[in-house]
Amino acid sequence: MGRGYGVMMKSTVATSKSQARLKLTDEGTITLYTSTVEMGQGGHTTMAQIASEALSLPLSAISVVGPDTAITPFDSTTSASRSTSMMGNAVIAACGSMKKRLFELSAWLLETPPDKLRIEKGFVVAGESSISFADILKRSDLNDLEEIGEYSTSLGIDPETGQGVATPHWHQGAGAAEVEVDLETGRVAVLRYSAASFAGRVVNPRMAQLQNDGNVIFGLGPALMEEMMIDGGQVTNPNLSDYAIPSIRDIPPELVSTCIESKAGELHGIGEMTLPPVAPAIANAIEDAIGVRIKDMPITAEKVLRALREKPD
Repeated sequence: MGRGYGVMMKSTVATSKSQARLKLTDEGTITLYTSTVEMGQGGHTTMAQIASEALSLPLSAISVVGPDTAITPFDSTTSASRSTSMMGNAVIAACGSMKKRLFELSAWLLETPPDKLRIEKGFVVAGESSISFADILKRSDLNDLEEIGEYSTSLGIDPETGQGVATPHWHQGAGAAEVEVDLETGRVAVLRYSAASFAGRVVNPRMAQLQNDGNVIFGLGPALMEEMMIDGGQVTNPNLSDYAIPSIRDIPPELVSTCIESKAGELHGIGEMTLPPVAPAIANAIEDAIGVRIKDMPITAEKVLRALREKPD
């Protein structure tokens, strides 16, 4: 038995831009146009939740239109754990512009200066009086109202001096593993794993946990089993029947993860944070268990047995 841990820190894209567009209809519903690619990570749900909170609307009133170069605004990329931070802030900016327009349109209707108004559950409120978003548009003879928001960073390192700012955020993750090593077969079983990532502010706790957990499960593959076999320049295991990936039976019986938040509540990405620590945590745990250090992945049973045989007495 052995225990080990690993930590990581990575940058994101130094120079980047995201734009989001909101369309409010005279039915009081919002369409959010975003070029964030939904690939199962929950990006569109996250953007809808951010808009829902910023505009004080129910989530059911917001629909999301994904990447379409004909209608969705610009986004640099869906990668580098940047979407929640970059596109999320673009959505917040678009919501801010939408609120400003709604206040301007409703000020004369409520006979209240725009800076004295607030939004609440789909209404613009002034003291005891209020008017719905839908009625604001109808009484202003508008079918819809559109606003766009943008968030960008322009950073980098000077190639001559080596000085500058490399990233708008540093992303941190950590993991700890408890393993059991069979001294006769070399088989490694991960019994417990705990993962953590720094999120700044969590938008959707359930999806954040699934992202963290999924990273760990994904990381078990290159750590313990995934390997491309090449013979004479040809890959000899090009199919999933020959190329091993983690199955549900490989998941540690005890797998826990957490997202750490800050008082400032700044949005950070967590897309990759709990993945890189998996292999070093397991390797450290194996060394703790049997006293040998295996430095090349995957750490297969054959490599463990070879290391044990070559271990000095």
